[in-house]
Amino acid sequence: MYVGLVCRNEETQRFIYSQVKGAKEFESEREKLIREHGEKKAELKRKYLEEEVELEKAFDACLTKLMEKYSPSSFKTSTLPPSA
Repeated sequence: MYVGLVCRNEETQRFIYSQVKGAKEFESEREKLIREHGEKKAELKRKYLEEEVELEKAFDACLTKLMEKYSPSSFKTSTLPPSA
């Protein structure tokens, strides 16, 4: 009986060790997955912000051209009589 008890204790210890090892591996892989996900999100945000900056630059350029087109120096004096 003593031999059977020793075998059972060894089996129990191996089972516990495998569970602890599995939990550690799970935690390690989970942390890696979270880190990679965060990096992908950061890259996506960076790309979005770059595109938004380019869009704003293009808008500013078009607005500047429009403002130059209608600057006060391009206005002509009206030949209409002043209203009374």
